[in-house]
Amino acid sequence: MGTKRLSRTVLEAGRSRYGQWEQKYQKRRERAGLRLYNDRVCRAPEHAEEHLEPTRMPIGRCQRDTLGPIRRWLDSFVGQPWSTVLSKMVALADTRTLAGWHLIELHLKSEVRTSQNFDPWRGYLYFVDQRGTLQREPNYWARKRSRRLGHRQRLWREFVGVRKILEVGSKLYWCELVERQKAPRDGNASYRQTIALTKEERAFWKLASPEQRKQARYLPQGRQSTQASIAG
Repeated sequence: MGTKRLSRTVLEAGRSRYGQWEQKYQKRRERAGLRLYNDRVCRAPEHAEEHLEPTRMPIGRCQRDTLGPIRRWLDSFVGQPWSTVLSKMVALADTRTLAGWHLIELHLKSEVRTSQNFDPWRGYLYFVDQRGTLQREPNYWARKRSRRLGHRQRLWREFVGVRKILEVGSKLYWCELVERQKAPRDGNASYRQTIALTKEERAFWKLASPEQRKQARYLPQGRQSTQASIAG
């Protein structure tokens, strides 16, 4: 059974969908401009002496490369020293040829963020840490989700603070911490019921996670013993 070699894998897959759309759009724009120009020249020949014929705007290369094989190859070396990965790269293809140089320099090395290879406008999937080990960058959406969850937790801590929330039927009340000179015998902090939650505070309470509600919910001593007996 034959094995696949990355140096023989076809990576170039033509233009991307946006590049194809832009190319078609510029062609339609050029044809429409030429029709309008020719119509005006037919009506007034002096128009050709005063105006230039419209030309197509230059279109950049928007390539859609097949980078899945390259990223799977790099995934197999995550956690290994970067020097080892570089030696594997050199043995993979001959950089003296155009195809080998294109594979190593423009595809493999460009996927890894190092101190020598860093572009702030480029999104790297791999990086070399301080110990010189190849690592994979966390997913963008995972980083965004963690930042969003951290922001929600910070808002929740600011919202609750050291207070508790008492549920009485469908109503919610704040419970403030009672400071005592002597510590209680059972070791549990004491709270006293204060004002009811506003409409906006109740809406924020509904958006909280079950774990956050469990930590902030205040159970009087009788209800705590009842729930403990039920759980037992």
